Amino acid sequence: MVAQGAHAAMMFLAAQMRHCDPIEFNADMAVYAPISPTYLTKEMAMWLEDRFTKIVVGVDSEAQLDEIYRLASDAGLPVHMVEDAGLTEFKGIATKTCLAIGPANAERIDKITGHLRLL
Repeated sequence: MVAQGAHAAMMFLAAQMRHCDPIEFNADMAVYAPISPTYLTKEMAMWLEDRFTKIVVGVDSEAQLDEIYRLASDAGLPVHMVEDAGLTEFKGIATKTCLAIGPANAERIDKITGHLRLL
């Protein structure tokens, strides 16, 4: 569960890095320019400069996970779904395991997830 949550948290940064231009590339490594502020909302920038706060809540089914994803997307929140490839768990079956919502204003996220149980 911790590994899946870490995947979800990192997806935000990976998505933002895709907006950066490689300034050097070779077969072993790519060096990226800093993330442009034009690709970050105020909430994202504040999150990166603060404590990387994460609130972890649970759902009861994949259908509920899909619904939370839809609601967050419809609300215009940054959202990233993790689908585990099943290489080490889930008997080789790709499985949706979790999603990250944000960084964004806590009140906006709470409207979507506030009713879920804390883990």
